[in-house]
Amino acid sequence: MCPTLHLETRAQRQEAQHITEQIASDQPLTLELSHNNLKTSLSPSLSNIVVDLLRNLAQGGHVTISSAPEFLTTTEAAHWIGVSRPTLMKAVRAGEIESFKVGAHTRFTTEEVERFASTRHSQQRKAFDTLREFDTADDIFGD
Repeated sequence: MCPTLHLETRAQRQEAQHITEQIASDQPLTLELSHNNLKTSLSPSLSNIVVDLLRNLAQGGHVTISSAPEFLTTTEAAHWIGVSRPTLMKAVRAGEIESFKVGAHTRFTTEEVERFASTRHSQQRKAFDTLREFDTADDIFGD
């Protein structure tokens, strides 16, 4: 069973919002935890996960936590990335994402799917930003 988290009060959401606003998302991050005089630091990747959770919860979202399998089928990987299975297989043929075969079936490591999804998201974001700059240029439509 996967636990679902949400912040129940407005005060909790405001506290989470305040904390996440203090943290620059483009800077390396390490969170420290202390409990009963024991202190430990989270790795930067785990620290980023905690901050992302807080950001989502601060915006009133719900977060479901589960573990990911080590290997994914084409259907699972396509769903994870947010593309159709044929689009994923096209990316495999183009060498954009690494895969391996188990018998006749294509499989992916979760790490590779995350890398591909992140790269794809960055490319989409860059294209969107370029389009937005083009759209907001003062002299394009004579506005």
